[in-house]
Amino acid sequence: MPWEIIATSLRAQRVSPVMGDYLDMVNSRAEAPNENFPRELLQLFSLGEARLNRDGTPQVDGTGRVIPAYTEQDVLELSRVLTGWVYPSAGNFIPSFNNPPNFTGPMESVASQHDNGPKTFLGVGMIGGQSADADLEQAIDIIFNHPNVPPFISRQLIQHLVMSNPSPAYVDRIASVFENNGQGVHGDLRAVVRAILLDPEARNPNPDPNTAGKLREPVLLMTSVMRLIGADTDGYAFLRRLGGMGQVPFESPSVFNYYPPDYVLPGSDGLVSPSQGLMNMSTVFERHNVVLDWTLNGSLNRWDWRALSDYPGATGTQVDWSSWGRLAQTPDRLLDVLDEIALEETLTAAQRAAITDAMSAQTYWGNPLIEAELRARLAIYLITTSSQFQLDH
Repeated sequence: MPWEIIATSLRAQRVSPVMGDYLDMVNSRAEAPNENFPRELLQLFSLGEARLNRDGTPQVDGTGRVIPAYTEQDVLELSRVLTGWVYPSAGNFIPSFNNPPNFTGPMESVASQHDNGPKTFLGVGMIGGQSADADLEQAIDIIFNHPNVPPFISRQLIQHLVMSNPSPAYVDRIASVFENNGQGVHGDLRAVVRAILLDPEARNPNPDPNTAGKLREPVLLMTSVMRLIGADTDGYAFLRRLGGMGQVPFESPSVFNYYPPDYVLPGSDGLVSPSQGLMNMSTVFERHNVVLDWTLNGSLNRWDWRALSDYPGATGTQVDWSSWGRLAQTPDRLLDVLDEIALEETLTAAQRAAITDAMSAQTYWGNPLIEAELRARLAIYLITTSSQFQLDH
């Protein structure tokens, strides 16, 4: 069933030795259950902090205070559920709390260290005498069927795929599909993503300019540029430069990710812009500098940024600019293509005129082919540093 995709992901988090080590679940024992991972599991990965309406807005009590999605007792009960897990054993060794750190497989359970007493978690009673695996599976089901999960996950999926500030109605429509895909299936991720991308708010040809779209985060900005220009890369160039923009792949500085999903854009009267949480004067300049280096500042014929010679298996990054150079021999045709595939036909007349003027001033005496390639790279630099490209609509 489709919901198993999400449920499997939730379980994989819980038995991952990397996550167990990172958030102190590994070697958590019945006599002293560790609450770190259970707390983050509820707060960050499934429910969020506030009890939500289906449209993603927080529920409040009679005094106007936000109602929490879970209690400290729920955290304690879940920490009891998640006791008894250890690093995977090597070979035929019996799992024990003496297992050395091992990240080559899922964590294993030690029955004697699991709290198998009865528990009450998120209002659901769990009988005593269950194994660590059985407790884990039941806890996953309890979390997965909590009413907060559809709006909490749906809103963040919309933020990553379409826009930073979806309307409550948009969230409600997607959460409804999460609850039931039309065939009685809860949590059909395929149906949820389809609904997100085909929703009228996502397909609106004239979206509200004040709320539409999202800022491309550094990794997606760079992959978008690479895809646009047709780069062939081993990825090393990304690792060398993305650190300056605050988003080294696979190296989030904390369990809270690179940026918070509720980061409020300063001076915006409450609008959120999650990826804008990475922006400061340094990263703004670095975004432009990286694009400049990967386009206009490339070599005259082929840009070839190779990795360090001692980097195993390095092939570097190359771009064949010749096809772009041929397009640039007719500047209007080049800008038509870039406007269509990079800007979704949002290039203004003033921008087109400014880019055309800049291209005509770019000369390379004695070699018209190189001159055309330089003009193409300049145009691509100006296009990919424009607000229309930096903001993903």
